[in-house]
Amino acid sequence: MSGNAAWPLPGVVTLADIGALGPAISENTGQSIAIQPLSGRPGFLAKIYRQPRPAQDGDRLDALIAAPETLSAADRAIVRAASSWPVARITRAGNAVVGCVIPAAPERFKTEVTVGGVSAAQHVEVDWLAKPDEDLRQVGIAAPGPAGRVAVCRNLAELAEVLEKLGLVYSDWSYSNAFWSPVDHSVFVIDIDGCQLGKMPNVHQPSWADPLTPAGGDADRYTDRFRVALLVSRCLTAKRRADAIGGIATGTWPEQPAAPDVLLDMLLAADRERRPSIGQLRLALAGGPYFRPAPRTPWLPAPGVSDAVLRAARGEGPAVAETAGALASGTASAPRKVPLKPFGTANQPSRKSVVDLSKPLPTLEPVAPAPAATPTRGARSRLRSLALSVFVTVLTIVAVTLAVSLFNALFER
Repeated sequence: MSGNAAWPLPGVVTLADIGALGPAISENTGQSIAIQPLSGRPGFLAKIYRQPRPAQDGDRLDALIAAPETLSAADRAIVRAASSWPVARITRAGNAVVGCVIPAAPERFKTEVTVGGVSAAQHVEVDWLAKPDEDLRQVGIAAPGPAGRVAVCRNLAELAEVLEKLGLVYSDWSYSNAFWSPVDHSVFVIDIDGCQLGKMPNVHQPSWADPLTPAGGDADRYTDRFRVALLVSRCLTAKRRADAIGGIATGTWPEQPAAPDVLLDMLLAADRERRPSIGQLRLALAGGPYFRPAPRTPWLPAPGVSDAVLRAARGEGPAVAETAGALASGTASAPRKVPLKPFGTANQPSRKSVVDLSKPLPTLEPVAPAPAATPTRGARSRLRSLALSVFVTVLTIVAVTLAVSLFNALFER
């Protein structure tokens, strides 16, 4: 919210409670008929829904409003700073859900953009990151460079990870639903009030379809994993649509060596339930390792990306000759691979040979019993020293005993 101001009213309010509304900053977009600033509450907006909602949707929205209080302080700070998380449900007589109060995006997410000779301050959508830096400079947006792109993507993944921790499905990950700041590369995700627990109707977006989520089915956490990975891939590579996957497969991120492997598993895994978590993606974007369960799931074909490039990205043969041809023709750049181990082992290549358990193991020759150990020369010397010590001790005791007896005999006389 703007300036991280705290919402001073209860979680359920009426239109009369929130007071006068300013001119709409957005109209007839998505599920809202208008988004208007609260004149007496700077930094907050009233999002008025297009149609009345049923009472049970009020329960859902109330639970969503209360959810940040169940989080750790660090995660709560993320949702407050990086999203339009709703702070109150707006109601009126006979209508449980008129809309909700949401925080406005801070001013750092706006910049002066010049298009066609016309300049205007506007929110910077992540859509711009799917274009080369030069395109951004031409309209007056400070180019982020590779490090800035990674920072934006890591911040997106941080918020998405919190949603996944809460079991919330967002579904609508796309270019238009997140802003980024050219100043500090922070992010601000909007339309959080539409999140649902576990699953929700699949929000269809052209070029964002998950191939493993049925068109008429619900979106779930695995759908979100695919779409977050696709958004991150496009922002990292400055490529739109399918060629972003090829850019990830052949690109290099020296400070985030595990990121390509995580992204490709999220985008191409043939088993949707084996897509890596968003937490694993966030860790990889922070420079951490990727602990992948074994065996690795097969990949689906990627449109516009050759099998040779994908096999090379997986570290598999026999793609050497084909990849060399792709490199020579200029259709691929040399892939950089990081050796990865299955979950629970160090992220280092193994030097041990691999045992093929599908073949019978070789028979083992019986081992002859080892001969009984014989005392060594040193051991015999130590035994002699011990025997001599015992003998001297016994002699000393006898001598002392005799001396005492003789003394007593003389004393009695």
